Amino acid sequence: MNTVTLFIVIGLVCLGAELLIGVHAGFDLVLVGSCFILGGLLARLSELLKLGFPSETVAAVSTAIFCILYVVLGRRYLKQKLLSTLHRSNVDKLIGSQGLMTEAVSPDQPGKIVLEHETWLARSKETLTVGSKAEVVRIEGISLWVKSV
Repeated sequence: MNTVTLFIVIGLVCLGAELLIGVHAGFDLVLVGSCFILGGLLARLSELLKLGFPSETVAAVSTAIFCILYVVLGRRYLKQKLLSTLHRSNVDKLIGSQGLMTEAVSPDQPGKIVLEHETWLARSKETLTVGSKAEVVRIEGISLWVKSV
């Protein structure tokens, strides 16, 4: 196996490793593998066009340039686009807020609570009467779990 083919094979191995490892590799193996494949293909192209440069040098230099460009310019941008971060939704921000019960709630019967001018389905481990103050302790689906204040 010549050096040019070796570069392409290394790139394919990196792509395969990314598939096996999954998201834990952070997409880096795909991009590094792509750099090796591009380096190998450019070296093969320089052989076909008879540019006079040693194909091993073309493969090594172009792969190094692609990898450096990826690390310096593209990695941070791609990480921001590909990796999701945890953002609290507006509903999550209701945890800890207080409101008034507009319908009684008990452990076996849901009720209603008004928070920030919106009415929500409320559930509780305790009985709360209409007009009592309650605090949101957690959210399950569309129900707010509340406790007496």
